[in-house]
Amino acid sequence: MKKDFLCIDYSWVPNSRFIFNKLSELYSVDIVDETNLVSFDYADDYANIILYLHEGHTIPVTNNLIARYPNAKLVQHDDTDFEDIQVWTNRKPDLIMQRELTLNSKNCWGSPTAPHHFPIHSMWEDVEDKPYDVFFMGTLSNPRRKPFVEKLIQLMEGPLSHLNWKVNLTPEGVRTPEEYRHTINRTKIGLHHYGNSYDAWRMWELASCGVCTLMTEVPLLSISDDHMPFKSPVIFKDDFSDLEEKILYYLEDDRWKKRGLQAKEEYDNFHTPDHCFEQYHNNLKKYIL
Repeated sequence: MKKDFLCIDYSWVPNSRFIFNKLSELYSVDIVDETNLVSFDYADDYANIILYLHEGHTIPVTNNLIARYPNAKLVQHDDTDFEDIQVWTNRKPDLIMQRELTLNSKNCWGSPTAPHHFPIHSMWEDVEDKPYDVFFMGTLSNPRRKPFVEKLIQLMEGPLSHLNWKVNLTPEGVRTPEEYRHTINRTKIGLHHYGNSYDAWRMWELASCGVCTLMTEVPLLSISDDHMPFKSPVIFKDDFSDLEEKILYYLEDDRWKKRGLQAKEEYDNFHTPDHCFEQYHNNLKKYIL
């Protein structure tokens, strides 16, 4: 028996599993992961293989598996933090779906590439009280975030100390779901700056809650005009020289409300998980289906 897709996934990654589960609503799909990669009863043939699982000890197994289906189109699904194209197989992929794809990404395979961003579910709560003026939760997970954090602290302790800040820079509290959801729904302005990756859960969570988001411009092709444009964030300069000015501007006369409403409308109309899957599926249809 021949099936449409074999998806080789991680058991613990919700974003990729969402995409593959949605795919199974439209096609005949087998999904395997590190828990059953060796023991699974595979189909006689597959038209397409999507590879995400890429641990050092699983790559020899997946290479052998891919070799069993020489006529299957091979898609490399990459939602890791790497900007450059990774090598996970002996065989050249027919398509590379990459979350961190930019114009500067080095493509050692020369394969066709298509960007996609995280499918993040809404965290919206319908609340009227927004006591927090400025919000940021994040850690120094990458040294390129250090200058932003230093600027943040300088503003909090200096010229903007009169504002009601909600900031957590410690790993222990940064992803507590209840605290996080409660906070962002009660926030006027949310700050974002990239750490390990340009695309981040925070971008889509803030938008889903109607938060006026301030961030530096990121080079992601996934949110460029040619793919899934993301226009609602307020962009501040890479050196943060206008960050103070923009925080004060959007707090003045409650300008954050209009921008926050735009963010929620943009998320609801173009960036929900279902929209992310639609874009992903369109890329599959464009290149391999």
